[in-house]
Amino acid sequence: MILRKFVTAHKVLRKQGPIELVRVALDKISRRSLRWHFLRLVTRGNLLLREIQGSKMYLDLKDSGISKDLGLDGIRERFLTNKIKDELSPGMTCVDIGANIGYYVLMEAQAVSDKGKVYAIEPVQHNFELLRKNIGINNYDSIVDAYQLAIGSENGTAKLYLSRNSNLHNLIGGNTNLGYVETKLSRLDDFLEDKSSEVDFIRMDIEGYEYEAISGMEKTLVAGKPGLKLCLELHPVLLEKAGYSKNSLLEKLDQFGFDVKWSQYDGNRWADDDPLFDASSIGIKDLMEADLKWSFEVLFEKQ
Repeated sequence: MILRKFVTAHKVLRKQGPIELVRVALDKISRRSLRWHFLRLVTRGNLLLREIQGSKMYLDLKDSGISKDLGLDGIRERFLTNKIKDELSPGMTCVDIGANIGYYVLMEAQAVSDKGKVYAIEPVQHNFELLRKNIGINNYDSIVDAYQLAIGSENGTAKLYLSRNSNLHNLIGGNTNLGYVETKLSRLDDFLEDKSSEVDFIRMDIEGYEYEAISGMEKTLVAGKPGLKLCLELHPVLLEKAGYSKNSLLEKLDQFGFDVKWSQYDGNRWADDDPLFDASSIGIKDLMEADLKWSFEVLFEKQ
């Protein structure tokens, strides 16, 4: 790869001159990437400690995914971050599936306080180690219980496909380049059997495995009290890769008595920083009818 880049650069230099070579190079290397590379150069070790949304976080300098976003911006998924904060309150019990290194887990712990509980579930070893480290540095050990496993439709083990970006590991085989490892797999219904608190809020971002996970939490969702919230990042293309569809998942949630409270998509456009964006303008039937290919965030609430 390095040789190909050198040959390409040499051709541009020979045919179009040094100015064009510099222009091409700048197009390839954004200011954002330069800032991240600079942080990697000046930071001792592989971890960067930052104040992120009111909590301390160790970020992985080798990760070009969530750690890079948080290291440079201090926030990720701005729309979802702000909406989740509005949904949480002291005393709630949260389940965070696909907790990664703890960005949302730390927000949840802050919000529910020592009166509540957060169950953080993350299958990837490196992510899990950093998750535990981030829980500890904020003294959230009494609020957050962390578990290294994946959530699915059955109990056992599954292949966990690894990616260079810490937020793209998955259980369906897409967006990966580092092979796979075996991970423990559990149904959420079974996981929660020995937990004392009734769940109020479930957040899930698991890269196309959403249908399988929801199939393993049917008892929890059906028996849940009105107001139970299920926050998902839905990946229509990855769902199809896993053998399902966006609508098959939405129909299941509809049968369980859930409807959309808000979505990143309002039927006409995607959420941005426009204060006039109405995230509560559509329901579950509208999402079924919409031709959505890109991943999007949505919060369902038990009616």
